[in-house]
Amino acid sequence: MSVWRMVWAALMVVSAVFLTGCVSYDYVGRQFEPLPEDAEIVYYNDRSDVPQGKYGVMGRITMTGPDNFDAYDIKDELLAKARDYGANAVCVMSVKTVKVGTYEISNDGFSGPVNPYNPANVNPDGSPIQVDSFGREVRLGGETRFRYEVRVAAIF
Repeated sequence: MSVWRMVWAALMVVSAVFLTGCVSYDYVGRQFEPLPEDAEIVYYNDRSDVPQGKYGVMGRITMTGPDNFDAYDIKDELLAKARDYGANAVCVMSVKTVKVGTYEISNDGFSGPVNPYNPANVNPDGSPIQVDSFGREVRLGGETRFRYEVRVAAIF
């Protein structure tokens, strides 16, 4: 095996671990033989769309992903898990965005360096004043933003 193929294989493994490491699952229910890749799995966005008496519930899954987890990602992940557990249909019960913490972003580089020798750029106590491109004063320590995650409940 050439060095480039080994490097490529290692990058693929690392990226797969990175991409799947952001999503967590909690499944409770029965498990059957995994379905083949070409098997069709029906996807429903609402329980009222499921035909009465056509399917039985085999289990429920709760999936948690990052805040940039969109509807396409949710569908792809749920279909893959349904295939792994042997389910032939998925029904999404709820999707919630949950606030899980905060983080700070820095505004320090927004308007460039502060000139401490210009009296307009400092407070009376000598601390620097930072101004954004709209002329508004901003906190030098940054601003606090909220961190979210997406929680999806579904049944197979």
